[in-house]
Amino acid sequence: SSWCICACQEKDAELDMCEFLLKLFTKESLPKDFNKYQIPWGDVILSLKSQGLEYRGVAPDYWVVYTDEEGWKKIIPYLVQPASDYVFEVADCDDYAEYASALCSKKFKLNGCFEVWGETPLGVHAWNLVLTSKNSYKMFDSNSGFDFAGELFDNGTHDYIGKSWA
Repeated sequence: SSWCICACQEKDAELDMCEFLLKLFTKESLPKDFNKYQIPWGDVILSLKSQGLEYRGVAPDYWVVYTDEEGWKKIIPYLVQPASDYVFEVADCDDYAEYASALCSKKFKLNGCFEVWGETPLGVHAWNLVLTSKNSYKMFDSNSGFDFAGELFDNGTHDYIGKSWA
């Protein structure tokens, strides 16, 4: 097998593609009972920078709309994608993170789910960061090939060290 930054294609997918799509597009099954908060993008950029995470973009909107940790625990299972979708250098870790972020905005009307890049034991990797309050965040990996996919964790857990975000 060829080496890659993310070893996620090596693991079997825990989600069947049909199950993933059915879960995602059956509106009745999507959680709606979560709190929503908003904060200016500039405040998020400054807060995360003070915690060691550099912003890699231009603020696309004035407000960041997010939920609390309890709300994210309801939503994130719908953002985890099958490991079988992984294609080295084409549909890899940054694409998983970007897709989870876009799905979150589209399906849950929350734009507080971001891509984060950093170091892991396997090398450079991309995963997701979610804002949980004005000055705090959690992370998760949206590729079901990882044992902890869809679980919220702090920066540094699982040896995931976030460096930048967008």
